[in-house]
Amino acid sequence: MTTFNNRVYGCAIIKSNNANYNADFTKQPRTLPNGLVYASDKALKYTVRHFIYKNYSWDLDSKYTSSDKLLYFTRNKVLSESGQFVPMSLRELYVYLFGEIEKVTKGNSKTPKWMFFYFDGERVIGKLQKISPASIKKYYADLDDKPDYANRIEEYAKNANEKLKLIDGKIEGVELPIEEEPYFFYIKGEKEIVKINIDETELENVISDLDIQFFGGYNKIKILYNLLNCIDVRLFGATYTGDTNVSIHGPVQINTGVDKFLYNGVIQNLSYTEQIKSPVRNDKAKGGEAEMTTIGSSSKTMEAHYVHNFSINPKNLDDHLSIANKLNESDEKDKFPKKDGLSIDDIDKLQNGLRCGATLYDSTSKAGVENEMLIWIELNDKSMQVIPNLTELIIVYKGEDGKTVINLEKVKELLLDQKHIEAEIKEIKIFFNNIYARPLGINNEGKVRFLPIELSDNKEKNNE
Repeated sequence: MTTFNNRVYGCAIIKSNNANYNADFTKQPRTLPNGLVYASDKALKYTVRHFIYKNYSWDLDSKYTSSDKLLYFTRNKVLSESGQFVPMSLRELYVYLFGEIEKVTKGNSKTPKWMFFYFDGERVIGKLQKISPASIKKYYADLDDKPDYANRIEEYAKNANEKLKLIDGKIEGVELPIEEEPYFFYIKGEKEIVKINIDETELENVISDLDIQFFGGYNKIKILYNLLNCIDVRLFGATYTGDTNVSIHGPVQINTGVDKFLYNGVIQNLSYTEQIKSPVRNDKAKGGEAEMTTIGSSSKTMEAHYVHNFSINPKNLDDHLSIANKLNESDEKDKFPKKDGLSIDDIDKLQNGLRCGATLYDSTSKAGVENEMLIWIELNDKSMQVIPNLTELIIVYKGEDGKTVINLEKVKELLLDQKHIEAEIKEIKIFFNNIYARPLGINNEGKVRFLPIELSDNKEKNNE
């Protein structure tokens, strides 16, 4: 694997014609306080993740050694007992990709006696091994600020039956009630199920604190190592919370996309809402509406051109890599090969997603959403140059020939006319479809190369 070390700056321009690129919770196109249309960074990241999933990783999730795993991508699990399916939680996604989370062995046995359990709607998970009430009382007594739930935890420990066996996600001899919402519980006596009356988020922290104090907790380094097997984590970073907390600052930082399209000489909100008639009635409606088919609505922008600025700094992963690679120095080094960070292959897949991800993600509301241009500015090796946000330097409008003109005159002034910046640039690639759009103010010469935005095996040769 060849490591990618250079810093990159640039912007991705997404056009939306009679479509809704990024809706808010009211299903309207997102707007700034001044009324202008924008899109969150998550919208562009999702199109990249979707592109990678569909083209590279959709059939690799079950392979432990795959480096093309995607963590933050919706997958469903089936609740066979209720005939339902629901999205997996973050923990369930991790287990799906990597198996059960490994724990640090600090006096805990291979067949633990469980005090607390968690039912996720399908199976039981042991969440905390048995701790004596006296040990819990002392632990909380030694804290400077004793939490209000301390006495309840001690009481639960006194009543919890740790003699029952947990086998393959089931407690031997105990039938659990099937409920829509997952829950934490302990077992009192032989079979009495008692739900734990503490806020779920707070309880997760309680369990984590006690687990680390008495048993060593989950193996945070192995969790970090596994997360770095996911291409979206290596690119965009991650915040993994729940069993333990792992935060990774991603090399790729994407800014909010702002509409830069001039309509009649000014940038303005061109959103509209249309009514849609459904062929069916609402069987929950009352009165006269109960006899009518339903009316819905769809909100779109007539035309918008979103400019997302982005930067890539591969060194953002260095600290995480130095920690994860401690496993390569352990007795398990054969299982944990050394990691080198972002690869050229990772960058190629990212670039392809930024070029074609929005176009690939085709649906009714996004049928007019397409990748329009990608500006990719790669700096020289070891360059420390910082390039400011390009968004305010770009203007988009319709030319007399009907093509979309993307004015890059001020971008050229920043990058090429200032020689101290130009000297730090290795190359500038501008990807676009010359049938629909054309750059203005910058030429295909010197360090600048015009390339087709569509994927092609001979994309480099076509423009030489």
